[in-house]
Amino acid sequence: MPEDQRERVALFRYSVISEAVSDRLSHAERGLVVRALASLKGPDTRCPEFWGTGLL
Repeated sequence: MPEDQRERVALFRYSVISEAVSDRLSHAERGLVVRALASLKGPDTRCPEFWGTGLL
């Protein structure tokens, strides 16, 4: 994988979890954020259009 694509993947992944890793959150608040993230429906990776997004 080219370096620029690896960087885009890393930045995308961090953008997904950045709120949950905030030092400002209490354990209870972090748990709520993580549960909310876990409940989100992700992209359908079986879909050919997904692979053209550059997110992987």
